[in-house]
Amino acid sequence: MKRKSLFPVLLFSLLLLLPGCGRQDSDGSMERADLQRTGVFAASPVAKLAEPSWRFQANGAVLTAPLVVDETVYFGSADGNFYAVDRGTGKQRWKFRAG
Repeated sequence: MKRKSLFPVLLFSLLLLLPGCGRQDSDGSMERADLQRTGVFAASPVAKLAEPSWRFQANGAVLTAPLVVDETVYFGSADGNFYAVDRGTGKQRWKFRAG
């Protein structure tokens, strides 16, 4: 007779014991804000958005979210390039022809 593994049962049981697994409220750290994934955040609206401190003109659309690491903003463009831009000034540090 073949013994069935208890590993999946034990793993599921441990996951139930993790902090926050049974919470019904959310602090916004969950994707789309709550357990129902409504995208509604319990927060006050922003009174006025600040103007951007700089703009960068690529030769194509930027269709993805940028990645910010330290003082550099990284993003790809539909022009086939991957850019690194200074976070404070918006000046191009380098670009890589990705095709």
